[in-house]
Amino acid sequence: MARLALDKIGDGKAVEALHLTDVVLAVDVKNVAALNARIKAMEFLRQHTQNRIESGWLDYGIRQAKEKLGTAREIQIERAPEESGQAN
Repeated sequence: MARLALDKIGDGKAVEALHLTDVVLAVDVKNVAALNARIKAMEFLRQHTQNRIESGWLDYGIRQAKEKLGTAREIQIERAPEESGQAN
């Protein structure tokens, strides 16, 4: 679904992309692909808006998604040795 969200952004349908990322993140809040797609969608909207209030909300959403992405990547790195059967 994250790939579909990226395709939507490429088609200029960033709001639809956000809806798709909402679905993925409702199931897995640390889904790296969905968080990346969400950031790209909000950045696309940010570049195409002329509304200062909307810009502020998008900036806030981008910051939040980037924070979650950082946490998700840290968790992914921590789990990598466990998944390969290696100890920390």
